[in-house]
Amino acid sequence: MKDKLELITAKGFAKKYYLDYKDVLSYLKLSRIKPMYKAINITLYEEQEIYNHIKTMDPDLE
Repeated sequence: MKDKLELITAKGFAKKYYLDYKDVLSYLKLSRIKPMYKAINITLYEEQEIYNHIKTMDPDLE
């Protein structure tokens, strides 16, 4: 099911993974994922990719 799409806001994504909202926004600006109407369409694979990237930047996350 790695192709399943989820519509989520950046703030919702940050809350779901207990991340800093600004980190999520920064990553989205650098990525190929473009926001749509304040929400983002991401696959579950991309969701994990974002989380892993932010986690490597801040190893204290768990």
